[in-house]
Amino acid sequence: MKRFFQRLLNPGGKPVAEARQPVLTLAAFGKHPGWDDYLGKGVDTGIGVDTEALADAKEALHEAGIRRQIDSGGWQNLPAEKRLEGFDHSFLWIRAGHVIVGRLWSSSDGKGRLYPMVLCVDGEGITPDYALAKVMPELERLRAACVAATSAEQVTAECRAAQDVLRSFSGDKELVLMPPPLSVEVRRQFLEHADLGPERIGLLRALHEIGATGQPGERRNSAGAGFPSRHLRLPLAADSPLHALLLWAEFLRCALPASTPLLLISRGGMGWMDAILGEPAGDDLFCLQASTQALALVSHVPYELSPELKPRLQEIEAGFLRVDSAGAGGHRSAAGVNASAPPTLPGAAPAGGKKSPLLFLGGLLLIGVVVLGLWAVSRNRGSPPAAGPLAIRSNSPATGATVLAQDRVRTNAADSAREAVRLKEEAAQRRLVEEKKAAVEKAEREQQELLLRAAAAQASKVAEAAAAKAPVAVKAGNEAVQVAAQNRAEDEKAQARAQENDADLAQISLAQGNYQRVLELCRKWPGVARFQPVLAKAVAETNLLQQMTDYLLAGNHATMLASRLPENDKFKELVSKAAAEKKVLDQAAGEFAEGNYAFLQREQVQSLKAKAPFQKLL
Repeated sequence: MKRFFQRLLNPGGKPVAEARQPVLTLAAFGKHPGWDDYLGKGVDTGIGVDTEALADAKEALHEAGIRRQIDSGGWQNLPAEKRLEGFDHSFLWIRAGHVIVGRLWSSSDGKGRLYPMVLCVDGEGITPDYALAKVMPELERLRAACVAATSAEQVTAECRAAQDVLRSFSGDKELVLMPPPLSVEVRRQFLEHADLGPERIGLLRALHEIGATGQPGERRNSAGAGFPSRHLRLPLAADSPLHALLLWAEFLRCALPASTPLLLISRGGMGWMDAILGEPAGDDLFCLQASTQALALVSHVPYELSPELKPRLQEIEAGFLRVDSAGAGGHRSAAGVNASAPPTLPGAAPAGGKKSPLLFLGGLLLIGVVVLGLWAVSRNRGSPPAAGPLAIRSNSPATGATVLAQDRVRTNAADSAREAVRLKEEAAQRRLVEEKKAAVEKAEREQQELLLRAAAAQASKVAEAAAAKAPVAVKAGNEAVQVAAQNRAEDEKAQARAQENDADLAQISLAQGNYQRVLELCRKWPGVARFQPVLAKAVAETNLLQQMTDYLLAGNHATMLASRLPENDKFKELVSKAAAEKKVLDQAAGEFAEGNYAFLQREQVQSLKAKAPFQKLL
């Protein structure tokens, strides 16, 4: 009973002192070439899956979602026109007390088994706009570093550095409390966007799919628990995917109960996004590789719409625009609920009306529950709930012009804050590049000094030994030592020139894609610092070349053509072959769709028929 009242009064379970600053926790899971199997060690795979929210995200995305679809062949069995190969997704996940943002992309383990890698950040005490504006850029930087990394140690170090950066955001109170970037004008442009059709038809169809009461469908998860979930495919209706994530999040939070989890997923290069209302269950994540021919946009489905949806949409729009439905201009919270007054429930008595005895008894009962809860919390030293940023509602009415002016002021302040942060981050990035360059030059100088000191010490030892063995012929011995030292000095100069020439040749060979020559040159100078970066890059590009070759042999043309590859003849040749094979496959698929099977006799098709895509077509 105590735990019940504690959760009732303090659902976050964190002290107020902790809730005043954001807590950002990074996790990575899935597959990377640095590991022979999944990231991490032991049963609980992954890096930094240290919060309950991140554990739930890993379970929903990895086990119940992606792995289930791969193991069951849900995507593999789709016709080519209904499937989108690979992964390139960003997501925003809003749950009680948590905002999770993440990136997932196509990857593989050290044995070449294809599987996505996932990076995500669990944010406590932050807003969705802060997560997308501040946290997502750091995730993009970390993603690029993980793609370039070739070992588990490099990935682990990059994740640790990214966690340190995120930890530094905890004192960023100015940005945490900055005004939302979505002005009234931006919100109106979203509502009137051409992708949503004339007269808000796209929004009305979305509300029809959600349900007129704002409750998602009555589906339950596979275990039978009451986790209602529903999938909607929505048009972006914005100028960028991240902007669309934030706009749809704000709109759907106005249309749904505040406690409803909301997962929004956008795929790179697509003009639509997927929304999962409630906790993801069953095949909700089938959408990750399903094209619009497999899952249509809800705004394109010609539902028979109820006349009750239009008043419902007007009510939601009022909350979304942060003005009262009567036009008074009072601000509303991000969830579309007045921040200073509780929402009016269906069937509740209006304020100021006659109160029934049952209502009076209900009030007494509620007071008793609250008193017992406070007593239980004081006994167990419970902590108040985590405090997130709240929207402030003015008690005095304001005109529409006042609201627009206030929004413009907040928008300008937010733009200035973001610009200052961007300039600060660019300066920090330049400083890091300069520091790394200085460190490399210092290491090279120290290496040269060590070689010279070692040579001098060796010469001194030889001279001392010669003097001890032949005290009578000291002069002759000294002359011999001097000659030997001069010879060694000449040899060292020649060796330094040879090392410099080989370093230049290694760089040229790397640019040409002659990795065998790079390896031969680097092996001549083991342990020399200036050859280490060239060697590491050659090994990484060799592995990437082998991976792309395997993709070509397997017929995975889409992944090859979507990958960023080095600019040399070897990779260009592979990409050219992939483009040519894909062209033959696309032409054959088109003829097959028309019922023209003449392509089966073409020599190009016959030479490629052993590959998986052609086997699937045949």
